[in-house]
Amino acid sequence: MKRFVIAISVLVIAFASLATAQESRRFTVEELLKVRRVGDPQVSPDGRRVALTIGDVNFDANKTITHIYVMPLDGGSMKQLTSGDRSATSPRWSPDGKKIAYTTGGQIWVMDNDGDHKGQVTKISTSAAAPVWSPDGKWIAFTSDVYPDCSDDDCNKRKDEEADKSKVKAHITTRLLFRHWDEWRDVKRTHLFIVSSKGGTARDLTPGDFDSPPYAVAGDVDYAFSPDSKELAYLRNPDKVEAISTNSDIYIVPITGGMGRNLTSRNKGYEDSPMYTKDGLYIIYRSQATAGFEADRWRLMAYNRATGATAEITRGFDLQVEEAALSPDGNSVYFTAAERGHAPIYKVALAGGIPQKIVSDVFASGLQVSGDGNSLVFVNSSMAMPAEIYRANGTGGGVAAVTNVNGDFMAPL
Repeated sequence: MKRFVIAISVLVIAFASLATAQESRRFTVEELLKVRRVGDPQVSPDGRRVALTIGDVNFDANKTITHIYVMPLDGGSMKQLTSGDRSATSPRWSPDGKKIAYTTGGQIWVMDNDGDHKGQVTKISTSAAAPVWSPDGKWIAFTSDVYPDCSDDDCNKRKDEEADKSKVKAHITTRLLFRHWDEWRDVKRTHLFIVSSKGGTARDLTPGDFDSPPYAVAGDVDYAFSPDSKELAYLRNPDKVEAISTNSDIYIVPITGGMGRNLTSRNKGYEDSPMYTKDGLYIIYRSQATAGFEADRWRLMAYNRATGATAEITRGFDLQVEEAALSPDGNSVYFTAAERGHAPIYKVALAGGIPQKIVSDVFASGLQVSGDGNSLVFVNSSMAMPAEIYRANGTGGGVAAVTNVNGDFMAPL
């Protein structure tokens, strides 16, 4: 949400400036709404294609409808994989590149990588979101907002039906956080689930009266499978009153279920974005050191799974780490950092050291690294350009646009 607000603000300022310079065409709110929303690039495992989403405002329906597209990473024609009046989001390639999982109609679906043979994977009454494949391709993890005292979907469905039928619509709450912006958070909890990639009954891996992952305005996916597909790393705030706490920790849990184990209990600041290195030796994550300080600097950390030791990778770096992605060999971490109106891409060795800026003069988000390490893929936007998908080579050179979705619309400006 935070990055979305920033992006929209950039668009508004940029197009207001353009409208002043181009008196022949006033850039109105209606014009702004015609800009297509490009985002969520996902590189195929072979590094040859990129899946992405494009949102278009439907004025009659008074909403933005988003669909999934795929195109060659080195340029070429774009193919639309989903259609209709329901949005399709969160495209995620299967490890073998043959399938794409995605979310539509509040459920997880899987389709062939050309858009054929779409099949529904989840049938959970409380809806499913944010799919993540296991490395062996057998499982998909996702989140769902459920009643914490329910142990199965029948219970959740019954409680939802009772709430819908009740004439009393008042909210009675005895705790914080009960509401954030326009969303009530007083009854249900976000839990992490797992389901077979072929479909079936989903299992709750984080039962209890807490959110896993905790509510976050950034909206990032904060869970990941281990390389052997046997466990999941996820977030949870262990404090009793999470509304006044930033103590989000990294936990792990076997995919078969069981008690989650806290890996970062010593730090009372916020942790998020766990990623396993390919060899399984480390979990890389972001961390804030100061308890209760939401604006603290985000650092990049490494947790040694064998020894339990943690170390800062970006020690001495005075900018805030925004998004991070591992190199395929696991020896380096690429990340973005807000810097003087830009979000350039940096690279740092897993062992630590001085981060090197390898892509400048971009406002990068949605950072991805291809499986062969030859391409960095990201969303780029500027004060004069709406978001498009860009790529660079593994050393940061050869920066070029992959998409030109808004090119014709912007040309007259």
